[in-house]
Amino acid sequence: MISPLKELTYRITTHFGEIDSFHSVPHTGVDYATPLNTIAQSVSDGIVGKISNDPLLGENIRVTADNGREWVYGHLNQVNVSYGQHVARGDTLGLTGGMPGTVGAGHSSGPHIHIGLLQNGALIDPTSALDPSFMDRAKDLLFNAPVVVTPGERFVNYASSISHSIWSAIVPAIVPLAHSITLIGGVILIVLYIGGYKPGLNKLGILLVGNMLVQIVFQ
Repeated sequence: MISPLKELTYRITTHFGEIDSFHSVPHTGVDYATPLNTIAQSVSDGIVGKISNDPLLGENIRVTADNGREWVYGHLNQVNVSYGQHVARGDTLGLTGGMPGTVGAGHSSGPHIHIGLLQNGALIDPTSALDPSFMDRAKDLLFNAPVVVTPGERFVNYASSISHSIWSAIVPAIVPLAHSITLIGGVILIVLYIGGYKPGLNKLGILLVGNMLVQIVFQ
C-alpha cells in the first residue's frame, strides 16, 4: 500500500463518518488538505471504472482494485487517466483541487482531496486500507499543523536572531570593560580632585555606583 498523495504536505480535515458544520450527514471518506495541484496517485492496481463531475465530489475518479474494492478520489482539478484504463499502484491519476469556484471543486471549502472506499457496494473507512506510515504522518500533521511564516514574521525572526547573537557576544565583555573604565576613570578623577577639581569626588562616586550596577545586571 502507498499514500494517495505524491507530496506529503497534508493533514486530515474531515474523518470518515464525521458530521460537522460543513457536513450535515456522515462523511463518506477522509479529506486531506493539500496545496492546489498536488499529484494524486492510485493506492492500488486497478481499472478506472468511472470519471464524473457531481455537485458534492466535484471532478472524481473511481478505480476498481484487483481485490474488488472501489477507490474514490474526489475534488480533482485535473484528470490524467481515462475510462477503462488500467492503472498501477503509484500511477498519477490527476491533480488535487477543491478550491471553491474552480472547475471540479464540488462541495468544498478549500483545497483538498477526498478519498473514499467501497467494499461490496458499501462505504467503509478507507484509513484501514491505507499505508500505515502515510496515516502516521497525516495524524502528526493533524495535531501539529505546519506553521506558515509570513515574510514580515521571517524578517522579525531574522532580526531578533541577529540581535541575540550580537548581544550574546557583547555581554561577556561588558563587565571587564566596566572594571577598566572605573579603574582608569577613577585614577583620573582622583588626580583631578587632588589638583583642585572638587566635582571630581562626586563624579568618582557616580562612576563607582555605575560599575556596581553593571555587576548586578550582567553577572
